[in-house]
Amino acid sequence: MNFETRKIYPQGNGVRYSYQPKRSKYSFSFDSFKGQDKEKMKKRVLGIATAVLLIFAFWLTKNVVSGLPDVSSINNMVFSEATDIQDRNGKSLYKLYEQNREYVPFSGISQNMINGIIAIEDQRYWDHNGLDPMGILRAAVSNVFHPGRGLQGASTISQQLVRNLLLSKGQTFMEKVTRKLKEMILTSRLDSVLSDQIEQTNKDLSSDELRKEMKNKILELYLNYISFGNNAFGVESASKTYFDKSAKDLDVFEASILASIPK
Repeated sequence: MNFETRKIYPQGNGVRYSYQPKRSKYSFSFDSFKGQDKEKMKKRVLGIATAVLLIFAFWLTKNVVSGLPDVSSINNMVFSEATDIQDRNGKSLYKLYEQNREYVPFSGISQNMINGIIAIEDQRYWDHNGLDPMGILRAAVSNVFHPGRGLQGASTISQQLVRNLLLSKGQTFMEKVTRKLKEMILTSRLDSVLSDQIEQTNKDLSSDELRKEMKNKILELYLNYISFGNNAFGVESASKTYFDKSAKDLDVFEASILASIPK
């Protein structure tokens, strides 16, 4: 490095010398980024950002959006139920089933069970439109700061229903990420699809009543589908398996036990 000598004349007598490095013509300075240079840098950053967005959009279309199942079919799905073999007096002899399930309408489920499953699985169920922004943010923070705990998804009841009925399980990390994105897209469509289907048969409902019916339908489908362990699928079968009673008769204690079982 070259140095240049400068004379410094302080007050009084005498001369003091200082040595400072010469500024090279190749030296870097933020002051040089003015005018055209700054505009070029902005264009480069904008070009890179655009390229990244286009690549992501292509990947999203190819791997997520393309081939999504029809969410409107979820309301017309027929769940596997048990066949009850009875004697001539109506006494149950045995059951034949692939999944031990008895489908019941929403009116056949205890309000205690409804409250219990919402309290454990999705506390903001009545407020959000299928996706819970606060839950997604909380899960994102957890994934960043606690990666060893596994991928957190902040799944609402609506998301769990879509995932269980319409999507296959992911094995690798990227397959799980892809499934989560599909799940969010389908869930965002679910509320409007079910609302349209309900409105076709109940045209006199107000907007609040329509939303209530749609939310009730999602709970009905969810509670009739999920496994409660011990080969009991759906809340009616679980109620009879564990407490020998119908789902509409569950008390607070029994409902809290059943609501804590699903994973």
